Amino acid sequence: MQVAICGCGWLGLPLAKALYQQGYNVYGTKTALADAKLLAQWGINGFQMQLPLETNEQMEYLAPLLASDVMVINIAAGRQSVDKEQHYQNVMSLSHRAKNAGCKRIIFISHPFMMVDKEE
Repeated sequence: MQVAICGCGWLGLPLAKALYQQGYNVYGTKTALADAKLLAQWGINGFQMQLPLETNEQMEYLAPLLASDVMVINIAAGRQSVDKEQHYQNVMSLSHRAKNAGCKRIIFISHPFMMVDKEE
């Protein structure tokens, strides 16, 4: 069984490692190419991925990941620019593209984050 973990950060990486150790074929994503390549040291097939997915080249490159049996979407909106609507659209687009590529199950992990008011 192939499992894609979109977002191999503080939560996704331990999940990807555990699934690999249980015998799953695991694909994982990072936003930086160098970080994606490092996933191989844990047996994870690493892909660089930036949302939104807009080009045919991105789709061809990510085809094995999108066609996984299960996809876990574990992508936070980001700390610097949190445009909730754009993040929602990006996640939904990724989900639809995976479904169209043959992915059977999609799991979304929501990331709560804390907003701290600055004193002026």
